[in-house]
Amino acid sequence: MARRTRRSNSPRSSTERSSDEEVVEVTTASSMSSKKRRSRRSSRYSTKKDSTGPSPLDEEARNEGVRASQTKSKKHRSSRSSRHLTENGSSDVEENEVVKASHRSSKRRSSRRSSRYSAEPASDEEENERAIHRISKIAHSHRSSRVLVISPSDEDDNDLLTTTSSKKTRRSRRSSVETRRDNCRLMIGAGICTLGIFVAVVAVILILQRQNTTPDEGLIAQEEPPTAAPQYSVPSTKEPTASPTSERTTSPAPSTTFSPSDSPSFYPSVNPSVLPSIVPSAAPSVNPSESPTITPTSEPSPAPTTTFRPTSSPTPPLYPRTIVLQSRQFLQRGEFVSSPSRDYRVGLSTTGEFVLLDSDGNEIWRPDAMDAIGAEDLYLQADGNLVMRDASGDSMWSTKTSTSSASLFVLDDGGIIGLIQTFRTSTESTFVWMKGVPRGTYNGQPDGSAISYPIRGAFYYPWFPETWTVGGKRAKFAPDVGWYHSGDPTVVRKHIEQLEYGRIDLGVAAWFGIDTNNDIGRITQILELTEASNSPLKWALYYEMFEKVRTVEEIRSDLEYIKKWYCWHPSYAHIAGKPVIFIYQSRGCDIIQNWVEASQGEWYLVPKIFIGYGGCDAQLNPGKYHQYAPAQAVEQYDGLAFTISPGFWKADEDEPRLARLDKSTWCQNVQSMVDSNAPWQLVTTFNEAGEGTIIEPSRANWPSASGYGIYLDCLHDVY
Repeated sequence: MARRTRRSNSPRSSTERSSDEEVVEVTTASSMSSKKRRSRRSSRYSTKKDSTGPSPLDEEARNEGVRASQTKSKKHRSSRSSRHLTENGSSDVEENEVVKASHRSSKRRSSRRSSRYSAEPASDEEENERAIHRISKIAHSHRSSRVLVISPSDEDDNDLLTTTSSKKTRRSRRSSVETRRDNCRLMIGAGICTLGIFVAVVAVILILQRQNTTPDEGLIAQEEPPTAAPQYSVPSTKEPTASPTSERTTSPAPSTTFSPSDSPSFYPSVNPSVLPSIVPSAAPSVNPSESPTITPTSEPSPAPTTTFRPTSSPTPPLYPRTIVLQSRQFLQRGEFVSSPSRDYRVGLSTTGEFVLLDSDGNEIWRPDAMDAIGAEDLYLQADGNLVMRDASGDSMWSTKTSTSSASLFVLDDGGIIGLIQTFRTSTESTFVWMKGVPRGTYNGQPDGSAISYPIRGAFYYPWFPETWTVGGKRAKFAPDVGWYHSGDPTVVRKHIEQLEYGRIDLGVAAWFGIDTNNDIGRITQILELTEASNSPLKWALYYEMFEKVRTVEEIRSDLEYIKKWYCWHPSYAHIAGKPVIFIYQSRGCDIIQNWVEASQGEWYLVPKIFIGYGGCDAQLNPGKYHQYAPAQAVEQYDGLAFTISPGFWKADEDEPRLARLDKSTWCQNVQSMVDSNAPWQLVTTFNEAGEGTIIEPSRANWPSASGYGIYLDCLHDVY
């Protein structure tokens, strides 16, 4: 393409043709093209030659072709300079410069064409047709269907330039449309990418939530060491376990939608119609705290293959549930959630009190703590602790369940609120904390709850994983089921089976008071699973609140609580028509007198032997004392109790207080206990791992062919 000609102020040469003459010639050529358009198609490819050489007419046709080329060149250049040529007042000098540049370019092209024609001359008619063909191209340029009409006037020159400019405008419009299309495609692509990222994030969140509630297979090491395990030191006289501290950890809250939880064996759930009063609020961000874990000193061995299994019992009643809170969610003041039937609702009052109400608004339960008033929210921590928090986020009251991660806070149609958890060893969930309306009412001794002397009992501790460590050190002996959680129903079933294999009549379960970590949730599960197994095993509580002197009123309140929640159950032991309770104390006859007065003759009291206990015989019926002395292999009190221990080695002590007994010595002691015919024949203990007195199966430490271990084998064989 020829370069754009710069404007020049030099006058037009006399030898050059004027622009008017060129326009006239172009018009003439166009007219000829209209007349002979059809004929040129048939003759343009003719190969006929004229031997006489080019005539004057041929020379004129060539000149016409040159002029046509000049006009075409002028048309191409005018696209850039049209704004100068079409404006009002355009000078002749500017027009002349454009024409001169077009003329020079056309001359060069004409020279090349002439050399081609001179090599092979054609007839006058053929040359004229070729010239007409070239000229007609000018009138039909670049995809345009318009016919360009050229007149020999200045106005026609302007029309030619205006037509060229309009083509440029159309090209610009097409470019703009294509640009808009490209932008639209980019926007659609960006939207698709954003949608894909959103779907991927949602999928990851759902997968992580499912992994948090998916149980693992097997029983070995099914529970990790507690992240905030309380440390305790137990001297020769037993001390209670410290309650776990409140630890607040949080992240964005998941949506609160009901999905039927896996049911515990004693409170299975169904698919209810969930109608919550409110949607729990999202949790704020709180900095988590970390606690180191302690490496176990010994690894558990594979669980034994058991052959002794109790039979099953009828299916317990069903209670549909509403999920009130999931992990890291909270209720604010004035927010309540209803049970599926709307017979009960739970939440925070406008004054910040945590309450459970019936459908008439009557209060069923609230925390006993005097300072549990004025809370800003009720928050379920990631560690499973349900906490009442003040305006600054500090804990005012909690359920003390900080080792029960991935819990749900629920309310069922039976009037129970509680925290349920699904454990790794089982697909079923169970209550780790519960309050509300008991499942039964105590109306005297239940059928099948009576036991009679002589009674073989074993002390049982449902307080793990809180006490797998003592003084910061791991327990010396690991059981076959691993470092378990006492709320795990799979573990509880195995313990019931193992106790029954050892011919234990009574499990004496440690209890440290209302709202402690081994209160309603774990004790209720033990009673229900024992009944569900159709086992003859019975249970009684070991009252270990000995850190202070209990008044008559305090003791009476605790006894009413125990009777309300446990004693109506067929698996709770009764003697002479009275519920049995063991009492750990060593303070003297005045404490025994308080118990006698508080019980009002409605309880079968079994206090621990202490120095001077003989002076209290006038206040208590003979034969009701027991002894707890795990540092002694044998403790015998004629006519009262005979107690044996397999050994005593606290986790935080370098040497055992009582070395582990071998099978022969242990079996001999079991035989002596049976021969004594003592009313209470007691084993200390079944699973107090912190003091190293356990007899539950541990292949790594006391294996046997049966899989139960030498200690249970002897109890099974000697009775």
